[in-house]
Amino acid sequence: MSYLESIHLPVRRTASMSTLLTLLWSMALGICAWPAREAVAQDLQVTVLQSPVSGCTLSNQEVIRFVIYNHGPTLAGGSVFSVNYRINGGPLQEEGLMIGNPLRANSILTYTMMARPDLSAPGDYELDVGVVLPADPNPFNNTLSGMVRHVEMPVPGTVMPVIPVADSGELLLSGEWGDVTSWQQSTDGHRWRTLANTTSMQFYDRLAEPTQFRAVVARPPCAEVMSTPATVFPVHLFRGDFE
Repeated sequence: MSYLESIHLPVRRTASMSTLLTLLWSMALGICAWPAREAVAQDLQVTVLQSPVSGCTLSNQEVIRFVIYNHGPTLAGGSVFSVNYRINGGPLQEEGLMIGNPLRANSILTYTMMARPDLSAPGDYELDVGVVLPADPNPFNNTLSGMVRHVEMPVPGTVMPVIPVADSGELLLSGEWGDVTSWQQSTDGHRWRTLANTTSMQFYDRLAEPTQFRAVVARPPCAEVMSTPATVFPVHLFRGDFE
């Protein structure tokens, strides 16, 4: 069997050598050109904003950290692109980034911005983070937006009994900032019993001994705070002094 027959070329045996060579050359060019036609453009996307997150203790040096996903082919080590963030539509803060190791296809890079913004004032912050790669064909996924809320800490307020010496009556909570989630009472200041009450007024009745009451105030996601206890004394403790 001849070499030409072994590769099953679709030509007749009478074809000239020049014709066969031309055909082989054309096939080789077609095969070599195919990967170039299928090349995938480089595309980076910001996928996750890791930090900061909403809370009660945001500072004036908050860390901005986010995840970049590579949709395209491997990005060679030493490649340079830029990353940025913007708060509440303000000025764009931009930094250049050179990667040391290759960023492979379908892999991620977690980046922490060097600049740290001041989020110490309570309120809502609209945060936009982004990545800019030259010749990126899909700029619509380059930016990710998120809301970060600095919640003001709750204020427990003050509990005052309407009448401090009484067998029954009510206590009032004033000056609080947040929601009352419950009340608590104790006769020794150590063991506290929770009372199912979410209002700013707490009733009591038939106390057998001096009892302390306090309110629990919360503003999620902040931790709950307790008001300073107020003590109520039952009347019978003082009757012997007046009889």
